[in-house]
Amino acid sequence: ALRWRPVRILIASPFYPPQAAIASTRVHAHATTWAAAGADVTVLTTEKRDDQREAPRESPGVRVEEVAFDAPWPFDRLRSLRAPAPAA
Repeated sequence: ALRWRPVRILIASPFYPPQAAIASTRVHAHATTWAAAGADVTVLTTEKRDDQREAPRESPGVRVEEVAFDAPWPFDRLRSLRAPAPAA
């Protein structure tokens, strides 16, 4: 007799909440939809900096693993040149 086993899905993406980006929203939607359908979903993403923690979201049924990642120095330099957000 065959047994049904849940589908196992691994998503590797640097974009995932709490980072506020449309790509994060898209990956989050896929992950939570697949988890709700019964899949065993794991998201492998980069560790978020303080300035990227703008949009926290719940991810029911999704295991999220953050890994440390040091961006190459040119990218860090560009980030430092970014204009600050206007004060509320």
